[in-house]
Amino acid sequence: MSSKVRINSAGIRAVLNSGKVRSAVNARAQAMASAIGSPMAHDGPVDVVVDSYTSDRPVAGVTLAHAAGIGLEAKYGYLTEAAASAGLELGRKGK
Repeated sequence: MSSKVRINSAGIRAVLNSGKVRSAVNARAQAMASAIGSPMAHDGPVDVVVDSYTSDRPVAGVTLAHAAGIGLEAKYGYLTEAAASAGLELGRKGK
């Protein structure tokens, strides 16, 4: 006997765009930024910036706002370690 499942896309969209989900996304980003602490570059401290916005759902990004930010991530893994400590799973986009 087969069963059919009907996905309520509008309902899922409403949940993903709810205030509770937005708060949870922002809380994870803030936790990540806190876990990074105050990294230092060769010329001084690096700002850790949390940017929250909405695409088709709530999104938050954490950035090492410095010209050497990519190099610092490559060498020390600040963002990767902070994401793991915030309970986030990392993987390649689309996989």
